[in-house]
Amino acid sequence: MKRIVGALAVVAIGGVVSGCAACVLAPGAEQIKETQLAADVAGCHAVGNVKSEAGPVDLDTDIRNKTLGLGGNVLFITTKVGPPSEGVAYRCN
Repeated sequence: MKRIVGALAVVAIGGVVSGCAACVLAPGAEQIKETQLAADVAGCHAVGNVKSEAGPVDLDTDIRNKTLGLGGNVLFITTKVGPPSEGVAYRCN
């Protein structure tokens, strides 16, 4: 239950800061691994799609916060060419 409440708090914070000029990385979001290799997430569980629509400087911060908010620890990038940046959040052991 604590994990769900924490995840919802991160999502709420991510939503609030996603529109700001200088987004803040949520605690723990710096540990999110980014990849474009399907092999890196082959044994993982997809927890949701993520999309960043923040300004170009904040794309990485915004999408990492959203991945963390879904309970993910790996971000599979599907599109990273200016806003929007898109991917799939995965939970890997």
